[in-house]
Amino acid sequence: MSENNNVDVSIVIACYNDAPHLRANIGHIIDIMDLTRYSYEVIMVDDKSRDNSREMIDRIINERPERHLRKIFHERNMGRGRSVTDGFLEANGRMMGYIDIDLEIHARYIPSVLLEIEKGADFVIARRLFDLNYHSIVRFIVSKGYIRFSSIVLGMKRIDSESGFKFFNRETMLDTIKNVNDDHWFWDTEVVCRSRLADKKIVEVPALFIKLPHKPSTVKFSRDIIDYIKKLFSFRRELQEYADRGKVR
Repeated sequence: MSENNNVDVSIVIACYNDAPHLRANIGHIIDIMDLTRYSYEVIMVDDKSRDNSREMIDRIINERPERHLRKIFHERNMGRGRSVTDGFLEANGRMMGYIDIDLEIHARYIPSVLLEIEKGADFVIARRLFDLNYHSIVRFIVSKGYIRFSSIVLGMKRIDSESGFKFFNRETMLDTIKNVNDDHWFWDTEVVCRSRLADKKIVEVPALFIKLPHKPSTVKFSRDIIDYIKKLFSFRRELQEYADRGKVR
């Protein structure tokens, strides 16, 4: 399908071994967007999945030729952050965002975050309200602990940086997004910090987070928590170097 340069909203979906729920959840996103006044495109970025995600993406696009559905296929696994960035670099919408395709934060919140951008926000995050149960309690504890710890390390106000549901004003935020260096899970923390340092207007919209009991997480807690901590302190050193040179006010 040819590109549409006049869409209101670009929705980026970073895919990695998501075939089991990809088709149904893209359908949910389309159903929600069709009820709004916005024109839109959906850009699916597959990060070299090991399942049949690519075949499923092609099927979704072929089944809905009247929709603005696009694809990017990485030739090697590059990381979730890189997948999101690559989608944004190809986006045409004046507003753009990504949501985790498992829809643990449902697509029904998209209109509310878009409204905040229309009202003047540069960057809108769906702040997770956890439906606490056996399956979500570990995620809740780790997420809240990380938010508290990262705010202390970086000296910034607490914000739900790790929410997998973020939308941006493309005109005011694309340069900031291009400056994000991390290609993996730390991308989320970094984009929030760089946005704060650039004095962007960040708004949080409360959204219910429901952990899917049978979906394995792509985050490996022991390995990734150590990696997060290393990157937090490395990023703090970078910020301090900028401050020492007078580049951060």
